[in-house]
Amino acid sequence: DKTSIAVPFIEDDIVGVIALWQKIDSQPFTKIDLEILKSLSEQAVVAIKNARLFEETEQLTLGTIKTISHLLEDYLGERHQLPILREIVIEMGKELQLSGKELMHLDRAILLLDTGALALPDKVWQKKERLTKKEYQLVKGIPAKSANLLRSISSLQPVVPIILHHRECFDGSGYPEGLKGEQIPIGARIVSVVNSFLAMISKRPYREQMTVKVALAEIDKNSGTQFDPKIVECFVKVVHRKAVMDKIKHAYKAANGVKASVK
Repeated sequence: DKTSIAVPFIEDDIVGVIALWQKIDSQPFTKIDLEILKSLSEQAVVAIKNARLFEETEQLTLGTIKTISHLLEDYLGERHQLPILREIVIEMGKELQLSGKELMHLDRAILLLDTGALALPDKVWQKKERLTKKEYQLVKGIPAKSANLLRSISSLQPVVPIILHHRECFDGSGYPEGLKGEQIPIGARIVSVVNSFLAMISKRPYREQMTVKVALAEIDKNSGTQFDPKIVECFVKVVHRKAVMDKIKHAYKAANGVKASVK
């Protein structure tokens, strides 16, 4: 009977079957038809295998991110800034029309931003006074330490440049490599602005907490030097959305026991 043909999908075992019947021209299937079907079957098996590998890799990646994030929380304490940091960064990414994949990498970078802190002495994080020059140099090394720790995980390669360069400055005066302008990955430029702003309005034992208004003025003052003017413009637009501003005030009321004033 040449009115139908079937070929199995064979990986290590049979994972399915592709079957054809009733050709449009009502002619019987030929050996050429069978060879074409075998070729399609082989391609389908490769596609199925790749899809499974991708899914397995994604699950491993998400598990790794979750584990590191929990370790950071245990080591650094609850990271109150994280939810609002993620929200502002992602909203800015959307405003700047980054792709879905770029937004995913950006979000993962936020969760892993301080990974290098795990390699620093406890006393640096527990210290309530200003850091010494030596301690400050250790803290400055966090982006590079984070990048080095994450480079060994192939699925996290796209987040490494964001983490490594989020302390670079638009005028080239930052670290660790002194990159300038658009040499700095756009994800790192976004994180730089948002992270700095949240640090300014966060309570610190060695300095006064800034109001939102003062912090925004400081960001604006450093536009073109520390920060990319285009990114600053986008940041200001996102932060002034009522829903975002309300969350900033709520987050800092909870984290610092005071309301982050908008005056």
